Amino acid sequence: MYFVMRKTGNENFVKAIIDSIQAWRRTTPGKLIVGLEGTSGIGKTTIAKQIIQRAPWITLVHLDQFVFPAFIRIRRLRIAEDKPAIYRKKWYDIKKLQCCVAAFRDKGSKQLEYIHSVPHPKTGIATTIRYAMRNPVLLLDGVFLQDRMVFGTLCDRYIFLTTSRTVIERRRVRRWKRHSRGSRVEQKLRRDTHLIFDVAWERYMRDVHPEQHADCIIKMRIKGRREKHINS
Repeated sequence: MYFVMRKTGNENFVKAIIDSIQAWRRTTPGKLIVGLEGTSGIGKTTIAKQIIQRAPWITLVHLDQFVFPAFIRIRRLRIAEDKPAIYRKKWYDIKKLQCCVAAFRDKGSKQLEYIHSVPHPKTGIATTIRYAMRNPVLLLDGVFLQDRMVFGTLCDRYIFLTTSRTVIERRRVRRWKRHSRGSRVEQKLRRDTHLIFDVAWERYMRDVHPEQHADCIIKMRIKGRREKHINS
């Protein structure tokens, strides 16, 4: 099943995604792993949190919870000749993520929770996160999820969020203002890493064509613009 939806408002996005997941559940034996992806700043995490508020039978996993500690990522960026490649291949602890997904898929497991420790990016103090293993659906929100050279066939279905460049830039500016604390060096580092990420994302779009291979595409648009709603 492949369809495109042009929507406005998070409430509509959330309903459309939950409807899609429920439809896939009816045709998928066993547990279902769904990847929710889109570029940085598009609003994946916000939408994902709203989804599990309305659908508690979904276990939510954020890819950013499996990111390597900041000092490792910064060191890798500094010494790498091809800095954008670090984002796709050495930014996340893929092995730990794969272990989490494998534990969720295990039908014979009596495990109620999967416990994962996430170190704070600055202090290094670990925070314990517990993922419910008995739910029928796991929703993974992140980037580069359809890159099989990195993630393999981690998900059964993929939802791709897309919007205009203008909307993404506005959201990023708001995010930077919310996280404006810190030295000028830290703020510059955030901007620089976003620029490097953008190159990595452009390569991913060119090499993998995630929009073409996604099971569902949601085109987010600004309220007030007239666009046709397509659902086929």
